[in-house]
Amino acid sequence: MRKLQLILISEEHPKHEQIRVFEDFIEELGGRVHLRFPEVADSHQKEFIESIDPSLRSFFSLHQSHHLAEDYGVGGLHFKRDVHMVQPYMGISSKSMSGNEKKEDLQCYDYTFLSPIYSSISKLNYNPTLKKDEMLTLLKQAKENNINMVALGGVRKQHLQQIYEMGFYGAAMKGSIWELKTTAERIKYIKELKRINECL
Repeated sequence: MRKLQLILISEEHPKHEQIRVFEDFIEELGGRVHLRFPEVADSHQKEFIESIDPSLRSFFSLHQSHHLAEDYGVGGLHFKRDVHMVQPYMGISSKSMSGNEKKEDLQCYDYTFLSPIYSSISKLNYNPTLKKDEMLTLLKQAKENNINMVALGGVRKQHLQQIYEMGFYGAAMKGSIWELKTTAERIKYIKELKRINECL
């Protein structure tokens, strides 16, 4: 039976205590982890990647410093709304969707983020713009064109059932995990995600 592909997006600054959470997310959920460090120098991103278990790096995707992926065995690259993949990539590729893309522009990616689905937890006043019927139409068209859509923005554990029923390929989380105060709380939350996803 189909399960949601679950994705965790990092906080915007690398912290070594995040790694335990990443490891648990991968081991419990088989999920992917996106490293999004928009204002972090290559040298610091390199140092952070080096601290990740090499056997788990294939489960990670880089939003910046794409050139580090091959050197460190990182398994995926993510492309911003205004950036396109210019040559075929052998790993996992993903993209943030602006809503203006042609289907041909998205079919080359393994999955595409659609956001915000709910009001963002980490971004102030970042709220959904699509009505539910518009979103369902978009998801139907995506499925017909073999485009895997991932729900992003305000996603919490209680939303997984609705996201699944709407036909999304996956769900990406950020604020719902990082707003928790301790690593223990975050790991407990991941176990709850696993239980919910297994019941879909």
